[in-house]
Amino acid sequence: MVKKIKILAPLSSSDETEGLIAAGADELFCGVLSENWQKSYSNLACANVRYWKKANLSGMDELKKVVDTAAKSKVNVILVSNNRYTPLQYKSLIREFSQAVKIGIKGVIVADIKLINALKKEFPGLLLYISTANESFNSESAKLFKELGADKITFPEQFSLGEIKKLVKANPEVEFEIFVLNDACKNIDGFCTFVCGGIEEFKEKNYSELVYRSAPCFFDYKINLFKKSSGKINESGINDAVRSGFMLHNAEKNCAACYLKDFLDMGLTNIKIAGRYHSKNSKIKDTLFISTLVKFIENNKCTSAEYRKFARSLFKTTYKFDCGRRLCYYKL
Repeated sequence: MVKKIKILAPLSSSDETEGLIAAGADELFCGVLSENWQKSYSNLACANVRYWKKANLSGMDELKKVVDTAAKSKVNVILVSNNRYTPLQYKSLIREFSQAVKIGIKGVIVADIKLINALKKEFPGLLLYISTANESFNSESAKLFKELGADKITFPEQFSLGEIKKLVKANPEVEFEIFVLNDACKNIDGFCTFVCGGIEEFKEKNYSELVYRSAPCFFDYKINLFKKSSGKINESGINDAVRSGFMLHNAEKNCAACYLKDFLDMGLTNIKIAGRYHSKNSKIKDTLFISTLVKFIENNKCTSAEYRKFARSLFKTTYKFDCGRRLCYYKL
């Protein structure tokens, strides 16, 4: 029996729940930036690496609305908690998790190894998804996370298709998940110490704009050269290269939709749409795009080439421009 592809879709407001489920989401993931957490640690120490309010639910009351609505359609809600924490923050986190588990969340996206152990001990029935904020680049790390109790491991965005296939084949006992849309970044999540936005909200509580462009990846870098060299150095060229190297890819629609059939053929059936801070309409459009492709695969016996032709056509119909290699998450 062929496994069904499962779609994990992003959410940041309770009024998005029904639309995302109707669009084809099998699971929903969300973060909470509660008033108590902000008062204690500020949004720059957000528990889920999305440091602005628009990317998060406002608190446990809103989380309950999401969970109750999703439960009617038997859709799981997964809470994001993929930062690393101080000992004092652990106590606050466990309190929030206790509330969230009572509300009915089914799992947590987590990076902190100590938190993995704590969650397994405190909430043994909770599903644990390893975030890209704790990268798994090889079989040994995948086996380690599995031994620690991970139910699913998310692939880094920098892998090639060959590397993905090799790791899935070498670890049949491990369940993997992979990004298919939005927010690809040249920086490796697990090694990056940048703060991804939220600076404006930290300075001004009522700031209402989309603030992810305050991330250091968007800064205009100026490089000073200290190393002596006998040759002539093109300093402006170096500055341009550094600036372009740090720019996020998410100025356009990053995508791996062309590879859904390849993923399924590998045995990789868990796919994730990024973009918690995107608009409601954008999230629903993205989820409908991916779910339409999943249905096409399920309902048609087609080659990878035939599937890609359909996927690229649907991409253009959906987003009104052609996809291109510069937008691809994973290279061949």
